Amino acid sequence: MTGNDSTARGRGLGPFTGRQLTIVIVAIAAMFAIPTAALAASGAFTNNSSTVPAVQATNSNAAGIGVEGTGKKYGVLSNGPLGVVAGKPLSCAGCVGATALASGARSLSSAYSASGSTVLSSSSESQVGSVAVPAGNYLIDWSAQFFVSASVGNGVCYVELGGDALTQYFMAETGLAAAFPPGTLRGSVSNTAVAENVKAGNASLHCFTSVNGTHVTGSLTLVKVGKVSH
Repeated sequence: MTGNDSTARGRGLGPFTGRQLTIVIVAIAAMFAIPTAALAASGAFTNNSSTVPAVQATNSNAAGIGVEGTGKKYGVLSNGPLGVVAGKPLSCAGCVGATALASGARSLSSAYSASGSTVLSSSSESQVGSVAVPAGNYLIDWSAQFFVSASVGNGVCYVELGGDALTQYFMAETGLAAAFPPGTLRGSVSNTAVAENVKAGNASLHCFTSVNGTHVTGSLTLVKVGKVSH
């Protein structure tokens, strides 16, 4: 063996030259990289346990994030109910957009309403409608229509909140004007979008008139809009 032969073989391993070893190593590395790349591109996790989640992530840092997703369409997509642990808030800026809720969810699920009709006496007032409401901040809308056979008259309505008969809220009065046919009077009165902090109890619409036998039909709606301060 010459000195040159010894140097050339020393750069390889056994029968392989350095170049051949490089090719083999690169090929093996590529083979092991394929599953890693596939896993990075798409991961699927399944489980059939009622107590152990399919995916669980914990970040114990005070400002840490457990799971974060970034995507052109969705950052995180839930193919099932999106749960939040009791006592934990849903923290975001603009959580719900104008089109994020289904039409059923956009209904006034926190609205309370009552309606009714009665014949009023000039000597006493009458309750037209009443509804039980929990404590909270509300926008209150009410309206009433009067009808009577008379030459002159007027009608008054107000709202009673929390069963407090001593306090009359949003009282409004209307004169009864001539209507068709001749000899009849009609009038209407209302109050809308009035904000009020309401105690738990009944909210009711009351009306009275200056003319016996006045028919009145009214409705009352309270829409909950804020936190309870009672």
